[in-house]
Amino acid sequence: MKKDIEKKEEMAVTRGQQMPRATVAPLMRFRDTEDGFELRLNLPGVEQKDLQVQIADHTLAIEARREESAREGLTCVRQEFPVVDYRAAYEL
Repeated sequence: MKKDIEKKEEMAVTRGQQMPRATVAPLMRFRDTEDGFELRLNLPGVEQKDLQVQIADHTLAIEARREESAREGLTCVRQEFPVVDYRAAYEL
């Protein structure tokens, strides 16, 4: 029985690794403040180096990529959090 469980876990990880990355719009909050505008984005797992922000033609474009890296000393048995890219454009 233990071998069956290990085989199913191995298959699940293999299938997950073969799935293409999804691209989604991040959750955001945009506010007009006394000093200007404030934009807050929900980009879980994204490091600043993996975030690109551009303004052109009255459009704010956001792109971010979360790099999945294994933590030292830990083995992933099952992962249900999707690895995604974030992309959105907001008219200013």
